[in-house]
Amino acid sequence: MISPLVHAQGNDEVVAAAVNPCGALRCAKCDTATNTCTTCVPSFGKDGAGICRKCAENLCLECAWPSPCTKCYSYGLLLGKPFYPVYKSKATGLCTLCTSNPVHSGCLACRNNGACKTCADGYAPVDKRCRKCTVKNCLKCAASPGVCTACVARYRLVKGLCQPATG
Repeated sequence: MISPLVHAQGNDEVVAAAVNPCGALRCAKCDTATNTCTTCVPSFGKDGAGICRKCAENLCLECAWPSPCTKCYSYGLLLGKPFYPVYKSKATGLCTLCTSNPVHSGCLACRNNGACKTCADGYAPVDKRCRKCTVKNCLKCAASPGVCTACVARYRLVKGLCQPATG
């Protein structure tokens, strides 16, 4: 049954979803046998009636509406490109941009305290940030940007340095 409050709000999409959950725009997967939405599109979560509603947090990928976010997006976007990794803050419980470690500085993922936990190829984790490897032709660095652990194609690792592969 549709709540009179929904009608009073004039929210046509919510009314349509209550009548036909499988036809709702916000439903990604539906059980046609029971006419119930099983999975909402990103940034939406199911309410008690099984209708997909917008998550409260902007950086939230999945939520159990209206509860807090259960999964954050991986990245915040700037001009349509990944710019800052997103993490779930230990202090606030909210999805947060990792502004101290932007993607262009080599950070792919942050811990719940904002420290970088995963660096891109060619970067090393140093003091909660990612630093560019200083060894030429280095693909992966150890905790020190000057010690290489893997080289790019056509180079081989010799005592922490990348030397041209022979033969």
